[in-house]
Amino acid sequence: MQTITEMTMSKVLKDPMIRQALRANKVPLRDFAKLFGKHRSHGK
Repeated sequence: MQTITEMTMSKVLKDPMIRQALRANKVPLRDFAKLFGKHRSHGK
């Protein structure tokens, strides 16, 4: 059985699959980080 844990912002921004998806969609890492930070500050 696998445990699901939340990823920290640092881990999300370093994750190779996420970075590949961002590149494929031409989303700058800086923009994604801003969006991710806004989402985290407002809760889930």
